Amino acid sequence: MTVSVKMIDSLDTYVDIPVILNNVSTEDTYEGDFLTRRALIWTLNFTMKAYYFGPTSIKKMIKFTEVDVKPDILPTSDTITQVQVQPGLTVAGVGTTSITDTIPYSDINIDDDWNYVVQISDP
Repeated sequence: MTVSVKMIDSLDTYVDIPVILNNVSTEDTYEGDFLTRRALIWTLNFTMKAYYFGPTSIKKMIKFTEVDVKPDILPTSDTITQVQVQPGLTVAGVGTTSITDTIPYSDINIDDDWNYVVQISDP
């Protein structure tokens, strides 16, 4: 049997979890006449796939990245291109892709309506 389970309420996603019946055993403890109480014990063994989730936490937003593109992996090679990416937001709170129109990236919050500012330079 497969059970569809909503694992995390905030994600609104469902996961199918198989439940497998491995074996069934019966135990009959009846030792007497027809007027004596009889107990039948059924033991069912199941295997079920399980998921474990750790605690959730709120992480800070990465606000600035800088990548140096090189011709090879040797540390002595010169940088060909440098790419910088940061969030862009005007004073009016509108997302921008212009570095001259943006406020400092340290003043931009993750829930602001920002855009990406990409700067590519050849040193």
